[in-house]
Amino acid sequence: MEQPNISTPSQTNLPPTPELTPSFSSPTPKFSPPLIATFVLLVVVVGTAGFLFGKSLNKSNFLQLVHLTETTPTPTPTNIRLPSEKEKLEVVVLKTEYGIDNMPTPKYPQVIEVAVPSSLKDTVSAYGVGEKILIAPKNWTGKGSIGADGTKNIILHPPAAENERKSPYVLVEEVPACVGCAYGEAAYYFEEAKKIYEKEFPAPLNIPEGLEVSPLSPNLARYSLPNTPEGIIKVKGVAYFKEDNNQPYFTKMEIGLSKEEENLAEFLLNTFISLNNLK
Repeated sequence: MEQPNISTPSQTNLPPTPELTPSFSSPTPKFSPPLIATFVLLVVVVGTAGFLFGKSLNKSNFLQLVHLTETTPTPTPTNIRLPSEKEKLEVVVLKTEYGIDNMPTPKYPQVIEVAVPSSLKDTVSAYGVGEKILIAPKNWTGKGSIGADGTKNIILHPPAAENERKSPYVLVEEVPACVGCAYGEAAYYFEEAKKIYEKEFPAPLNIPEGLEVSPLSPNLARYSLPNTPEGIIKVKGVAYFKEDNNQPYFTKMEIGLSKEEENLAEFLLNTFISLNNLK
């Protein structure tokens, strides 16, 4: 590494110090008394000014430090207020089907802590399904399926729902290994993934009419679909896509709830992003 060129400050051009050669033969000094008096006075003035300036500077820095310490204390956990207190939600385990025989039964924690707004704390539950923990409306049911390649499909809905796409629903998909499947899903929400899919794969995309996508980051996007004809269900979702070392990964959560439950839908989507660390 090249060393910085630090120049030495030049010395103050003081009057040259006269060479005083003591004379043992004569008590009379070599230089005149006015010249010596002037030099001594100059040394005293410069030294006194430097001392007072340094003392003033140190005092100023100290006062500034005290002022900053009093007005901007270091944040501590007690200074940070969460938007809501964390609630302990009991995990309700739902059925998971596998594309491979003799798979072990997935295990889930009995309780999960989630920050839930006070207005929604009596309306949500935690569900263990498809080897994932999901937050969804309370007293719902559903199931998950995991294919041989690890692809996950989870659908949650009210107990009496006959058709989850016309009734309220929560849909979660995850594609961790199938390259064509991941690009095929991501192509609906990410322009770059769409270009690659259309170039590499022959199957045409069937993009839903009225799909609106709002990117949140290069890997994360929010989307919405038109309301059902009856105007009962409003569909919102969040999609995530990332490729590492030529291995794509895709996941999404889609929610269909009534217009009156829009705040609940927003909370569920944001919680899904947080629990899965999607950025």
